[in-house]
Amino acid sequence: DDLGEEQTVKDQAIHLAQQTREGLHKKLARYQQLQTIAEQLSNLMDVGTITKLAVDRAFELVGKSEVCLLFLVEKERQALSLVASRRSETVKSVRTKHGDQFDRYVLRTHRPLLVNDVRQDFRFTMTGTMGRPIGSVIACPLLIHQSAEGILRLDSARPGVYTQDDLRFLDVLLDLVATSVANARLFARTQQLAM
Repeated sequence: DDLGEEQTVKDQAIHLAQQTREGLHKKLARYQQLQTIAEQLSNLMDVGTITKLAVDRAFELVGKSEVCLLFLVEKERQALSLVASRRSETVKSVRTKHGDQFDRYVLRTHRPLLVNDVRQDFRFTMTGTMGRPIGSVIACPLLIHQSAEGILRLDSARPGVYTQDDLRFLDVLLDLVATSVANARLFARTQQLAM
């Protein structure tokens, strides 16, 4: 009995060590992907190309979403405007062109958002006007010089899909994108002044 119990404890320790090792390998792979993305972004000087790359990479690397949306703030109207999106084949269309309650919340607070079940979160009301089912959401602000210039958001019809690691990954990605967008805007302004 003692040997059997000792064997069970050792088996559990081995299983836990294997899970930890797999988790570390996954994190390492994500950080290597972020390095590749940073290198790609450093070569881009067009805001449209940068936003498209950001949406594609977030959608592919998080890999749990039906929809990925990137909004930028229109300074004249002080409103969000959809500039890039990607959706899975199961989603027919994206109707949200100027953001919704999740996007406005992130824009107002300047903080990342993770909602595991939108029906259980008291901050948001599900009105049914979304045009598609939403169960869980992660979103991060695009901060340039401490000013929220946009939002990148992923959502899924299933609740409980996203983790804190997904949110951290998205937050780091948005830092890289923010730097690239700021550089692209500065480059465009410098070209205008030169002309």
